[in-house]
Amino acid sequence: MEDIAVYIYWALIVIIITFPNYIFFKKLKDVKGKPIIHKLLYFLICLLTLFAIAIIFMALLTSPYLTELFGLKFDPDSYITRFIYGGLVFPLTYLANIYFGKLYLKRISKTDKNELELIGKE
Repeated sequence: MEDIAVYIYWALIVIIITFPNYIFFKKLKDVKGKPIIHKLLYFLICLLTLFAIAIIFMALLTSPYLTELFGLKFDPDSYITRFIYGGLVFPLTYLANIYFGKLYLKRISKTDKNELELIGKE
C-alpha cells in the first residue's frame, strides 16, 4: 500500500512539469517557425531535467564514499529521508526548468533586444 508521501511526490512532479510549460507556451507567441516543435522539445527537456537531477541526487545520497566521509546514514524507507530528498530535488528542478525556458525563449525569439528604435522626426 502506498503512503501519502508518494501522492505528494506525484503532485509535485505534475506541478514541476506543467507550470513551467504553461509559462513557456504563453511566451512562445513571439517565435518564428513551428511552435509545436519548440513546445515538444521544451516538454522533453523538462522531463529530462527532472530525471537527471533526481538520479544525480540519488547517486550522491547513496554513494558509499560520501556516506562514509560525512557519516550520513539514510534509510530509504523513513519519511525524513524522503522529505530531504524531495526538498533538494524538486525546487532545484523547478528553478532549472524556469531558467532553461527563459534561455530557450531568448535564443529562438524573433525580436533582437540590441536593436534601438528611433523616435522623432526624420
